[in-house]
Amino acid sequence: MELSRKSGRAGVIVPTGIATDATTAPFFAHLVEEKRLASLVDFENRERVFPGVYFRVKFCLLTLGHNEAKARFAFFLTQASQLAEPERNFTLSLDQIEAINPNTKTAPVFRSRADAELTAKIYRNSPVLIDERKGAEGNPWSVEFRQGLFNMSSDSGLFHTTSELEELGFVRDGTDWVEKGVSSAQSELDVEGSKASLITPQAGSQRSRKRYVPLYEGKMIHQYDHRRGDFSLAKEKGDAEYREIPSPSTEMLNDTSFEISPRYWVPSEEVEARLKAKNWSGKWLMGWRDITNATNERTVIATVIPAVGVNHKMPIFMSSEGAMGHSGLLANLNSSILDFVARQKVGGTNLAYFFIKQFPVLPPKFYNESRLGFLKLRVLELTYTSHSLAAFARDLGYDGPPFAWDEDRRALLRAELDAFYARAYGLSRDELRYILDPSDVKGEDYPSETFRVLKEREIRQHGEYRTRRLVLEAWDRMEADGVFAELRLADTMAVTVPQPIALPPLERLPDAAWARAAASPQHDPSAALAAILKSLNGATPIRTIRLAAVMMLEPHLLSPLLQPDVQSQWRRLVGQEAEPRSGNVVGFAARTTPGWNTAITNHRGNGRLIEDFAAETWAPGTGLDAFDTAGWPEGRASFVLNALCKLDIDTTIAAAPDDVRDWIANAAAG
Repeated sequence: MELSRKSGRAGVIVPTGIATDATTAPFFAHLVEEKRLASLVDFENRERVFPGVYFRVKFCLLTLGHNEAKARFAFFLTQASQLAEPERNFTLSLDQIEAINPNTKTAPVFRSRADAELTAKIYRNSPVLIDERKGAEGNPWSVEFRQGLFNMSSDSGLFHTTSELEELGFVRDGTDWVEKGVSSAQSELDVEGSKASLITPQAGSQRSRKRYVPLYEGKMIHQYDHRRGDFSLAKEKGDAEYREIPSPSTEMLNDTSFEISPRYWVPSEEVEARLKAKNWSGKWLMGWRDITNATNERTVIATVIPAVGVNHKMPIFMSSEGAMGHSGLLANLNSSILDFVARQKVGGTNLAYFFIKQFPVLPPKFYNESRLGFLKLRVLELTYTSHSLAAFARDLGYDGPPFAWDEDRRALLRAELDAFYARAYGLSRDELRYILDPSDVKGEDYPSETFRVLKEREIRQHGEYRTRRLVLEAWDRMEADGVFAELRLADTMAVTVPQPIALPPLERLPDAAWARAAASPQHDPSAALAAILKSLNGATPIRTIRLAAVMMLEPHLLSPLLQPDVQSQWRRLVGQEAEPRSGNVVGFAARTTPGWNTAITNHRGNGRLIEDFAAETWAPGTGLDAFDTAGWPEGRASFVLNALCKLDIDTTIAAAPDDVRDWIANAAAG
């Protein structure tokens, strides 16, 4: 850190892990926060840059400087000559690094410039699942993680195999084992015609009985599939060590009463006690497969399973948003768009918590009623394929039978979900094409790949890359049929997911730091608009920008909407203007509109304001840094935009004074 003077730089050759590994994350985060990172160029030694070093070793050229606004990166190089290839080199601002990995501040690893730019765009349009810097506000889903329910080592004394349970006098009861001679109590699943009895019943006819339920392992699931791997099939094939778990045949999956068999069963009362300790009362669980790889068909594999035993290689997640909310989380995690991002981040074989927390996951406020309805129908049909998930279906409001396992139908439903999330992340059709197959957009020699293994398998199996065709057809169909319009999914969907802005410690700012010496109807609207545009991460509804301007110019309107502790800071920093008052805001439109419209014309004409008429959005252009917005404009803009992230925009506008509400309603007119 002391290798260079303030005006100089220093370069060192070190293992690439200094920028990507969890153990060195604090050091690299320090480089990012202190603006010391100038460049990082990663090499793989496959072509023996260093002949005496093992060919799998990765090293990097790390350059340190001072007050570096951006850092230059290149990854997966094998020759020094590749440094001259523009598409292998890219730059990221320190803000972009923090947006992509806000918790660890480790370096995101991209194969190409297009990968970096597209990932940065996705993170502009969506927050991470959990931003640890923001406390409870940084976890909008109120999601909690659990390392399964049972550890394969420390809890092994609770596990029993088929042969052990038979020796103990237990008999099979659907997917469970119960004591011989004790009648089975009727379960919810029996009522609807299934032989399975995964939900632990109450006491039997004469006395309660010991019941053992399945212990799920990560290898037993896949995306939207709780019946992926069957240990009984592995046993039949003589694979005593269970190195591979065969998948049931399509004929088996077509039988909605068919359930897979685990390797072990665990006491049902132990499952119930552990779920109760985690304050979970649902009869289903959601989790993901811990063992993964960025080069597999899919990196993030998540699904819903019955509320039975789960081992530590299948972490589970729990949210306070109910079954509908969980459906949104599940669909988001299983989307190709999120998987594209995951492949840039997962360097090993474990999908650890810190990866999941930093994935771009759309927050609950994104899911209005129509979007939830769209997702629910598809997630329900994809997951509810056997009676063991009846409880999940009921929680989604569906009381019909399970859905048939139809591979073609499932591929179509998943394609529609991928098209949905591509639009939700604000991507274009060509950007979606790139995610599905970079060579389709950039050519065969482009230094990136995404779903190569999936593509190769589908070409072997179907004679084409079926997923790409189905997803793009779904996009075109949903565009032509007006589905995107009905769901209010414009091309720049970042607008519906406003992200909180990092504010300085407010208590350190002096009183009246954001006070105006005197109001200026001619100049203040222009200063407010410039400050708002500079604070935005992407396209935003015009009405939201106008509302933000109102709150900046009439700060007393925001005060009653804030929590007491936040309100006190707002009033202290703004001064008398922020003191609550009653009555209408007389003459607001008349005194504000001339200066506002002049500012719009000026910024729009010079490319500083980018307008999407169809989507009714504005986005920041270039050249805004030339405007001095220090002081009250910059401070109020950040605070107001941050406050609006926590408010319902429609409700806030509806409650505004008449003159203000009418002014906001004219947003489309500019």
